[in-house]
Amino acid sequence: MNAHILTASLIPRAELALAVNKPVECVIEYEPPPFYPDSRLTRAIRDKSHAAADLVPVLERIEFHTKEHGPLFADIIWATSVNELKKQTAAQSALKMINMEWLMEKAAASANRRGQLTSNSENARLIDDEVRRSFQLPETLSLTAEHVTPKILKLMQILTCFSATDKSRESLRGIIFVERRDTAHALHELIKRQENLRWLKTAWVIGHGDGGDAVGLKQDHNNQEAVLSRFRSGHFNLLIATSVIEEELDVPPCNLVIRFDLFTNHVGFIQSKGRARHKRSRFIMMAEQGSDHHYRLIKEVADTDRALR
Repeated sequence: MNAHILTASLIPRAELALAVNKPVECVIEYEPPPFYPDSRLTRAIRDKSHAAADLVPVLERIEFHTKEHGPLFADIIWATSVNELKKQTAAQSALKMINMEWLMEKAAASANRRGQLTSNSENARLIDDEVRRSFQLPETLSLTAEHVTPKILKLMQILTCFSATDKSRESLRGIIFVERRDTAHALHELIKRQENLRWLKTAWVIGHGDGGDAVGLKQDHNNQEAVLSRFRSGHFNLLIATSVIEEELDVPPCNLVIRFDLFTNHVGFIQSKGRARHKRSRFIMMAEQGSDHHYRLIKEVADTDRALR
């Protein structure tokens, strides 16, 4: 038998879905973030760790989230990342311990070496203790402009719009796309603690590779598939996800797709928009007011989209 198997690329598949049910596209703007000082929790960890070298990447991520999402969001990042940090530092220490005997024999300053081996785990304990002492995630969180940025508040307003009627709540199946893994986890924790959004059944999906945007934060394939299976069954009605599911084929049609963080190219635009293939679906792009970068990015993908029609 002389047979050939031909498959369509991911982009044409997404475009084919859009041709059947095109979503309503809209850009929703939010105000630029004001300046936020570090939270009390961040200051305490920074002071007590004495800016240890192994904590620098973590503190840089916290600075990013404080600026982009507010000090409350940064505290949630601390709270949700501490377990991953402890797992990672324990694994790193275990790997280093393999060479402990050699270090003891060959290193001139063995005491310093031993101190380096324990610094990671000590910092993990420090963060864990400080989070327990200074910050506990309550069942309900009230959001104000003093604690979270306009971007976060705008997202909550968008989601609230879909709680207007019983029908809109019952029919919702949505995805919020974010760029960073720790953003996905923290948004999940934030949304489920909003009193007026209790009807949302959220979950988060991220990649299982060794990404550099979150300390040890990843999901294995089985965990990803378990979450997607419950999303398909309707147990969850809102996913917060990184680009890992832009290319996932077995995702049910959604009637709401929000680009909390904008795509970086036309491929990401098409693939994420392709998830909004349910009847009367909406594809929402969140953009910062006055941002030339966001304006150019949206214009570029729109121009490319028109040129390809």
